[in-house]
Amino acid sequence: MGKKLSDMTLEELWQLFPIFLTEHRKEWTSWYEEERGLLTSLLPEALSVNHIGSTAIESIWAKPIIDILIEFPGLEEMRNACGILVSNGYINMSDTPKRISLNKGYTENGFAEKVFHIHLRLTGDNDEILFRDYLNAHPEEAKGYEELKLRLWREYEHNREAYTNSKTDFVRSIVTKAIEELNSEMLDIVDGDGNPTGETVKRGLAHLKGIRHRTSHVWLLRRKSGKVQILLQKRCMTKASFPGCYDISSAGHIPAGFDYKESAVRELKEELGIDVDQDELIECGDRTVVWDDCFNGVPFHDRQRSRVFALWKDHEEEELSLQAEELESVIWMDFDECIKAVRDNTIKHCIYLGELDMVKAALGK
Repeated sequence: MGKKLSDMTLEELWQLFPIFLTEHRKEWTSWYEEERGLLTSLLPEALSVNHIGSTAIESIWAKPIIDILIEFPGLEEMRNACGILVSNGYINMSDTPKRISLNKGYTENGFAEKVFHIHLRLTGDNDEILFRDYLNAHPEEAKGYEELKLRLWREYEHNREAYTNSKTDFVRSIVTKAIEELNSEMLDIVDGDGNPTGETVKRGLAHLKGIRHRTSHVWLLRRKSGKVQILLQKRCMTKASFPGCYDISSAGHIPAGFDYKESAVRELKEELGIDVDQDELIECGDRTVVWDDCFNGVPFHDRQRSRVFALWKDHEEEELSLQAEELESVIWMDFDECIKAVRDNTIKHCIYLGELDMVKAALGK
């Protein structure tokens, strides 16, 4: 009977599980998808599950080990997930206050056919996704990474720690470049009440990392035949999030240094071609948005402090100048019918019902 893995020294483990690389294999994607299905069924509290590491980078040599990053909203959920995975045969290999790593496919006789590294993280601790996406978008940089890995493989075949540490500077440089390429619009980082902290963040990074920022939401209203109508915009089909869905009349992120009303007026002009004065906006209240999703394989952690406005403006749809890259069309709808349609989901939408209630309450309707 051979030694158990738990009884082996680090040197013995390195000998049993050496570093070795292979050419990129198409089946790695299906291995990930299969394992992802299992993980999502076991871990309902997970916010996102992502394929990371070199097997997620197209065309480069890699260790045939599938790395999977799973984000959780808090420490309790992450700890619970670790317990569930261990009870289902995964091995807890590294456990720090805010990160846990497990694996599957390590046996007393060496690697199994399929091997997985599972990385449990808190929301926004996901630089590996930036690294993956940047290298997939820049094949020449990916080739440089491949060359580095092949050289280190020969040097550190039986020293996993040195192999990993020797890649650190390259990885950091790529993450820095990836951040620089993100949506360059700068936003104020704000506290829970929407007050700027004095720090700023790029919009793309705010959504990837779940950093709180501000938005303005404006609902256009008019009276027709004694009834109140509300204007809905239909999001462009090329939008990454909620393409083709009905949404707020006009909404946008507030750039660093701007205030809610100033930004709302700017967005109305850009999206709908409407000129308004700030004093025409009717404040309906603030709301906090905490929302997690995944679009095109990239986590989207939205943390907004949104101010909601109503605006009485009677413009026919054809009179509006729509921002083509944002809106496909607009439609006026009876306010009460809109509330019912959103509540019953009889239209394709991404509207928060409570926000319509805020507008209705502010107007005393």
